[in-house]
Amino acid sequence: MNNYLRNTALVLTAAAVLTGCSSAPAQPAETAAADAGVSGEFESTVKGRNADMTVKTTFENSVITKVEVTNHQETSGVADGALEGVPAAIVENNSIAVDSVSGATITSEAIKLAVSNAITEAGLNVEDYQKAPEKQETSAEAEKLTADVVVVGAGGAGVSAALTALQEGADVILLEKSAVPGGVSVIAGGPMGIDSRLQKEAGVAGTFTVEEVLAYWQSYNAWMDDGMLFYNIASQSGETIDWLGENGMPFVFMGTEQAAHADGFPTYHIYADQENKAQYYVDVVNNFEAQGGKVYYQTAAYELKAENDKITGVKARSADGKEYDIDADAVILCTGGFGANADMIEEQVGFPLETFTTGTQTGDGATMSQAIGAGKGKTIQQYHGVTSYSGIQTGQGKDEIAKAIYLASSLWVNRRASRFAPEDLNYDTA
Repeated sequence: MNNYLRNTALVLTAAAVLTGCSSAPAQPAETAAADAGVSGEFESTVKGRNADMTVKTTFENSVITKVEVTNHQETSGVADGALEGVPAAIVENNSIAVDSVSGATITSEAIKLAVSNAITEAGLNVEDYQKAPEKQETSAEAEKLTADVVVVGAGGAGVSAALTALQEGADVILLEKSAVPGGVSVIAGGPMGIDSRLQKEAGVAGTFTVEEVLAYWQSYNAWMDDGMLFYNIASQSGETIDWLGENGMPFVFMGTEQAAHADGFPTYHIYADQENKAQYYVDVVNNFEAQGGKVYYQTAAYELKAENDKITGVKARSADGKEYDIDADAVILCTGGFGANADMIEEQVGFPLETFTTGTQTGDGATMSQAIGAGKGKTIQQYHGVTSYSGIQTGQGKDEIAKAIYLASSLWVNRRASRFAPEDLNYDTA
């Protein structure tokens, strides 16, 4: 980013103005100090994505010289771009009107709020620190790129697809709208797998079949899933976990974990190091780049190119406004569903839901596909006991409605009067 002029306080020196034989009175010390600006450190605690975070802001002569997040519980890997990038941008521009980091919007906004609070506490005017940084001028003409395969989204599916295509000899471009890879996969504890190497070592491989797991899954989700799609994923899940382990993403076999599934099938694999799982995705992408793949972070695909009913590429735009026009033989969409798109959730489900998301899962793949005439596609959905109806929050006058939902005699129906999930999901604990 360009460096910009910062607001600086003018230090006024008292000049003696002779009037006859008399001199003007000296400027009071406290006035001179005020004119010199404010210096010092100011802390503010605000609500972050996961919990409270504390941010320390340092001023020198009313100029922001340092912003430091001193305490937080944000998700490692997901929030790193915001925790590092937003403070740096605020200092560079002496402004809180800087861009949030895609994929970590809540964390970004929390940091900016904390600095705003510090400005107020320092006795300064927040409006003086709201000048938006000047955007770098970008060429009106899009940069032309060519690849055999373009993968949109660098979550679990995206990094796997990109590296697989590369290893099969394709020229691959990977687009990720946020500043880091991983997506919502980083929030998960790990994947489901059947007949993995780890399960064979544990002696459980072969004690159940893909068909049995599919029936269990379908029953749990009220038979609303696409069975064939789930079957195809599940039947290759074990070898996929083995392949990921060979390419920088190690897992440990867990079996079962949740109380509600104690009598279920032992399919659960977890990241070998839960504190380091975000780094695993970075490692896989680094492996992808080392083998010749190209990655564009903070670059969102917004339009599929098609001609004669064939996908011919994709158009994308970076966070700084740069346009890309990419020709490709194939485009693989791994955009992570629409869990962060409240309007789309209500349209599809019939009422609002709160779910697990990093903020980037806004339905881009579905939106782009349908814009060129594609259907809605197939959906794998999993209802979970910790997902809640967002219109009900205890302590806000709706407690009785919340209690009614938890009654064993209650039936859950959407606006089309159709049951959409087994009601005993309430008793599933994570």
